Amino acid sequence: MPKTTSTPKSRGVFNADFIDELAKTDLVIAGFRNPSYNAALVEGEIEPSFVDALETDVLRARSYLQGALSGRTSRKDATVEQSAERDELIAQIQVIQSRVLQKYHADNPNRANDYYVGTKLGNASKALLRQIADGILVNLETDTLPGINAQTVQNLRDALAAWEAKGEQQSESGGSAITKLADFKVLYKDILLRRATIQYAADAAFSYRETHNHAAREAFGLPVDQPFRAPKR
Repeated sequence: MPKTTSTPKSRGVFNADFIDELAKTDLVIAGFRNPSYNAALVEGEIEPSFVDALETDVLRARSYLQGALSGRTSRKDATVEQSAERDELIAQIQVIQSRVLQKYHADNPNRANDYYVGTKLGNASKALLRQIADGILVNLETDTLPGINAQTVQNLRDALAAWEAKGEQQSESGGSAITKLADFKVLYKDILLRRATIQYAADAAFSYRETHNHAAREAFGLPVDQPFRAPKR
């Protein structure tokens, strides 16, 4: 017998379960608003205001999800941009290091250590790269190198500032995505509980034992052959 495989549901921001359950909630809200079923639900003490609030929160939950996705996308974009800014910073550092070697390689080669010559910049951590740039800027306050002028120093300052700014943007975007997703999960759990309240009322109003109630039960996402029981979450 051939082996069957199932397609796993997405576990990204837009988890397939989240999307499915919000769609089921839309179905239950529409069922309540159906004139054929509304009176029975109101008689069972499901107030229109209760359903209106639920609908509003479903929209808010989708907004949180979109915010989480946008935050993650912004963080990815910032990471790409930060990589470009990092490359520019390294390029500015290397120009100065070359000038250091030009001046000191013959008479005072140890001076190159003060400019971190020989350090693998491509593999440097954020903290180390920042230290290297800051250290070079401090050295250039008193050292004179061939071909290095005020504009060269400013180019290094600008490259460092641009790189650090992208790092802050990445951190802020990531924090926003985490916050939005956390807000969504709290609201999502409450939405499912309130949806189940409506479904239990519909379950009582439209017994599965009566075949003519099948359409009504389907409108509320209820089984047609047994009592409704909300899944434990």
